[in-house]
Amino acid sequence: MHEFAIAQDIISSLEISLKSDLNLLSSIDIEAGAFAGIVTDSLIFGLQTILAEKKMNDVDIRIAQADATALCECGNSYTLQNMFELCPDCGSAEREMKSGTELTVRSVEIRDINNE
Repeated sequence: MHEFAIAQDIISSLEISLKSDLNLLSSIDIEAGAFAGIVTDSLIFGLQTILAEKKMNDVDIRIAQADATALCECGNSYTLQNMFELCPDCGSAEREMKSGTELTVRSVEIRDINNE
């Protein structure tokens, strides 16, 4: 399950960014491309498990799926429903993937410790 390794990398990066003070962390927003090969529930489980080990059970984790888009050799840009889909305009399989394979931490929210 590579999702756990990805979860570890995300938390490690956040620890570096927050100077090891994960207590500031309130939420994590992630975007996974439709063809990124990520099992969303497994990634959430991995993040929750790692955060629970660090006594951070109240972090809100949100993962949204991003559409996969391609640019055909004919110039048509389109959204793919599956990897084998041909261009709806010309029927070509020659295309450049523009999105849908990425995994991005879109944002993190931190607590305002001065107002708690």
